[in-house]
Amino acid sequence: MSDDRLNIVCLSSARWDNPFRGNRQQIMRVLSKEHNVLFVYLAVRVSFRQWLKNIFSPGSSSPRFRQAAPRVWLYTPPYNFLPALRFRSMMALRDWLVSAMIRKAIRKLGWQKYMIWTYYFGSSRIVNRLGGELKLYDCVDNHTGYALFHRNFKSSRRIEDREHELIRSVDIMINLSRPSYQRNKSAGPRVFHVSTGVEFDHFNRGADRSLPLPPDLVEIPGPRAGFIGSVWRYRFDTDLITYEIGRASCRERV
Repeated sequence: MSDDRLNIVCLSSARWDNPFRGNRQQIMRVLSKEHNVLFVYLAVRVSFRQWLKNIFSPGSSSPRFRQAAPRVWLYTPPYNFLPALRFRSMMALRDWLVSAMIRKAIRKLGWQKYMIWTYYFGSSRIVNRLGGELKLYDCVDNHTGYALFHRNFKSSRRIEDREHELIRSVDIMINLSRPSYQRNKSAGPRVFHVSTGVEFDHFNRGADRSLPLPPDLVEIPGPRAGFIGSVWRYRFDTDLITYEIGRASCRERV
């Protein structure tokens, strides 16, 4: 990797263009200011119907390989959507196929040297097959608490086993939460705790009372409550919010 510019292959379980930008998109956007990024979307769960659609209608949404920004390329492997991921043999087959297709995308970019930055706990086989000068696992959460992953892996133990395989495969592991770090620090000195951050300057603009209200908020009388993030039931208590809204008698403004 010459002239201090890195070539980063990012393995993500979330799409680049997800309207709720998470750690993966934000970190890669920042890194792409100085370095090259190949952002690979790895589907975590898919139905058989979705799989058929993506295999036989590759142009139904967007190109599998495209440039999204001056130093950012997006890639969705065609065999990414292999169904029945709960079966070990199918998972191994998918990982083998996906690894081969990612290597093909790397060759297309002409990268001789690169690093792997993965966010997906189940990517150990892909990471090992891709190689790279440096392999990093960015652990953003306790994945055993995700109902989505339980539908694929059927038990917390299988999720933990896949994550431990990945930890043994990488050079560095970053934990965004202290409980995660405490759980994984026994893996060795290459495990670190790095607290999450926020785009302070961006969000702090909301405290500037001289700024005009967005058009879609002008018609809504106060008080107003806002939430930025993914509204998933395992981390967002919709029942509590609904109850509080009912108590406030403001249903017509929601």
